[in-house]
Amino acid sequence: MTTAGQTPPDADLMARMSVGDRAAADVLLARYRDRILDLIRSVARGEGDPEDILQEVWVRVWKYANRFDPSLGSFIAWLNTVALHEAVNALRRLRRQERRDSAPAPRPPAASESSCPRASRREGASPLRLAIEKLDSPAREILQMRLLESKKFEAIGRVLGKPLNTIKTIFYRTCRSIGENNQHLLDRIDQDD
Repeated sequence: MTTAGQTPPDADLMARMSVGDRAAADVLLARYRDRILDLIRSVARGEGDPEDILQEVWVRVWKYANRFDPSLGSFIAWLNTVALHEAVNALRRLRRQERRDSAPAPRPPAASESSCPRASRREGASPLRLAIEKLDSPAREILQMRLLESKKFEAIGRVLGKPLNTIKTIFYRTCRSIGENNQHLLDRIDQDD
């Protein structure tokens, strides 16, 4: 218990914060804001917005306040760890985005049937090609690379800079939306993954 004029210890504030006390969160933020901003700036070295990263740190602190255990260490050590991880993650996200932005856009296949021998040999390829051409990006690129260029999901993910599971989800959802008329083609092509 604190007397008038004293602020509660960090552990007490965290206990209050873990049950939704915003006033406790405000006290901790005011107490450690500048210190955490300095840490973020030293990690980010001019990349990213330290204020945005601080906000993400505080969202994590709020979300995981119930995981803080004062018997394992001080609050400031725990907070520094959360801030350090969030700053590093922010830099990774920023660098991934920069790589995606600088990567050349995939070249769509030519519109003529002769440019894609595998598709032109297959009976009924024209309706499938027409259905793919009507799609929005990135579904169009994914289906073109998968069905018309016979690329593996992993290769498509690398070209588009998207995770493997995202590529597969977009592919299968789009295949379902194309409809039953082309499903026999999609089933034959998808057997190698």
